Amino acid sequence: MAGGLGVLCGNPEVGLMVLEDVDRNSIEIVHGILKEGRINVKHIEESPDVYVEVLARSKNNEVKVILKDSHNNIDTVEVDGNLVYNNNFEKGGKISDEFLKKIIP
Repeated sequence: MAGGLGVLCGNPEVGLMVLEDVDRNSIEIVHGILKEGRINVKHIEESPDVYVEVLARSKNNEVKVILKDSHNNIDTVEVDGNLVYNNNFEKGGKISDEFLKKIIP
């Protein structure tokens, strides 16, 4: 539910308060999306306390993003099976957005 709400109406500018603008209508829309099976949620055994794996598919691409150890720590990004970002590659803990320039026209 939270992931769907984040996509539909989340505000990334407010950090962990990303869902502060959620309203009843948004909740009803996400309930419908869940019932249609467009969002799947699975529990992964033996994972860190915070571990979120997002897989998004379109007709032409597939993107996998892993958040790990905190809700705003992007650990890994893969596009069409190719690793385009890994937090271990970055110096000083800064997140690079260079990979976005390759996939967003």
